[in-house]
Amino acid sequence: MIVQRAINRVRRSKGLPLPASKHSPDLASAQVAGGLRAWLIALGVGAAVFLLAYVCIDLPRRFGHMAPVWLANAVVLSALLSKNVRYWPVIVACSAAGTLLASLVLGVSPPLAVGFMAANVSEYVVCAWAVRRVVGRELAIDQPRHLVFLALFGVLGAVISAAVATLVFALVGAADLPLKAVSWMLANALGLMLLAPCLLALNQARTLLAGRPLTRRSWIAMVALVGVAFLVFGQTRYPLLFLIPPVLVFVAFELEMLGAAVGMVLLGVIAVVLTAMNRGPVALVDGDLTERALFLQLFLVVCVFAALPLASSSAQRRRLKAQAEEAAKVKAEFMANMSHELRTPLTAMLGFAQLVEGQPELSSETRGYVQRVANAGKALRATVNDILDFSKLEAGQVEIKPDSIAPADLVREVVELFSAQAREKGLTLETAGLEGLPLQVLADGDRLRQILLNLIGNAVKFTDEGGVTVTARYEPDARLTLTVADTGVGVAPDQAGQLFQRFAQVDGGASRRHGGRSARSPRRYRR
Repeated sequence: MIVQRAINRVRRSKGLPLPASKHSPDLASAQVAGGLRAWLIALGVGAAVFLLAYVCIDLPRRFGHMAPVWLANAVVLSALLSKNVRYWPVIVACSAAGTLLASLVLGVSPPLAVGFMAANVSEYVVCAWAVRRVVGRELAIDQPRHLVFLALFGVLGAVISAAVATLVFALVGAADLPLKAVSWMLANALGLMLLAPCLLALNQARTLLAGRPLTRRSWIAMVALVGVAFLVFGQTRYPLLFLIPPVLVFVAFELEMLGAAVGMVLLGVIAVVLTAMNRGPVALVDGDLTERALFLQLFLVVCVFAALPLASSSAQRRRLKAQAEEAAKVKAEFMANMSHELRTPLTAMLGFAQLVEGQPELSSETRGYVQRVANAGKALRATVNDILDFSKLEAGQVEIKPDSIAPADLVREVVELFSAQAREKGLTLETAGLEGLPLQVLADGDRLRQILLNLIGNAVKFTDEGGVTVTARYEPDARLTLTVADTGVGVAPDQAGQLFQRFAQVDGGASRRHGGRSARSPRRYRR
């Protein structure tokens, strides 16, 4: 209490609002408003459960079979997964009352009505608790992992509900218990998978549409699904169920999770209503109404488990692509900034190297060393400049900038950089044909230098005996040809096809012995 008073004095001295006391009028009003809102939500869910339960019980009873799909529990499950746990008792109580009231209004005996209510309550409570336990507070319906857990625990809840309902049927002496158990489980599981993802997707519609906005193609896909559904289930002459999956896949690709969920609800409503009117391909099934309802359930289950995972995977692929593009953009910006930071001290190093090279008192040997430093710095500067074009390299937009260069001097400069390394290994490093080159040619000197650095460097690195020869030739059609030949191990004919694959090595053992990359790695840049 003393500490709280001290904090309040500090907040008051700075003009900050004081925290609301648990006895303050504002907090009490907020609690009353929150409780009233929870009751309004629960009453709305209960009313929806009553209407759906009434329809799902009354319509099939008129045709003498069980409900092919039970939608009421999906409303409750969606409400539980969308609200805080503290609202769950109120929502469950109102939903149970709605189910019980619908059964009693339709003339179901009180013991059966109470038993069916217990079966339904066990289904959505178990499913909601398990999903919240595994996934957490935020359920993203377009996440494949979340959708898998929703389907898994939905089936688990339907199995538990069917077990409770079967026990109730057994207590009242009903016949055909296995068929009733399977029909109950399929109807409840199908209802959850049909309506729950749709309601959850509608609750997250703003987020889903931000990632995949509505387009003309998406509207066309949805209209096509409705039209094909009426075409398939509105006639009883041809078994045209095979027309549904392609259109449903089209909807899943165009609208992802939101479209697949809404599309499945529309398809389910059209299929159930027209089948109850003895229309559609299901009417062609040779069997009673219960067997036809079971066939329709299986068809809708297959559609659900085909469309929803496909839509979820499509959304996941789109997010991964966006993340990859963003990562590539960040990488390109980082490389550009880093290149600028590297070029600043490198420019100073080259400047001082040129100043030292201009000193008259240097010996010829020392001047040669300084020239090698300068040439190596120029090569490094060219590489840094290439890093600045990294984004263009990734996009395949490398710019060639031809300029007038002295090809013989360029070859000599690059060869001179590796002369010390070749002498240490006892190799010869020679040039041939330089005297036959023109004084000037039109070429990109930086790119040509980079290629020679890669090829000569690897030739020296992977040659243990003999030597390396760089041959230059000027063709009559104004083409400059440079060849780097060595007496190393070379590349096996069966591995030559991997020469221009990025980050690949012909012989990892050779690379480890000599250090660094294999002789094939830099040849990615030869062409």
